[in-house]
Amino acid sequence: SNEYPPYVLIASGRFSLDSLRHPHVLCDTLDNERNLIDALYIYKAIKNNDFMSNCVGQIYCDNRNDFELVIMDVDARVIVGDTCNIDDKLKRMEIFMKQKTYNSELLRMKKINLK
Repeated sequence: SNEYPPYVLIASGRFSLDSLRHPHVLCDTLDNERNLIDALYIYKAIKNNDFMSNCVGQIYCDNRNDFELVIMDVDARVIVGDTCNIDDKLKRMEIFMKQKTYNSELLRMKKINLK
């Protein structure tokens, strides 16, 4: 469509691509280190959850190597940690968000920990 930009999920941090021939490192200004495969695994889990795929705008890796999700229209940091039980973590976040949709409490939250 010419009216709407395509939806693209963003991942930021420092991702290492290990290759037998040529090691590569992709960096941004945040300079965090985390395995790209873990980010792709989380991305796939988000895309497989219809509700969350419409809510998540970014995957971020913090300085403790915990993954966080940036949820559109929510200021709280959503900490998912690693990839263990990521489908369950996303489902719990979905249920939580559906319960809090019209509640100002969600807007006041600073952090949501799903680890």
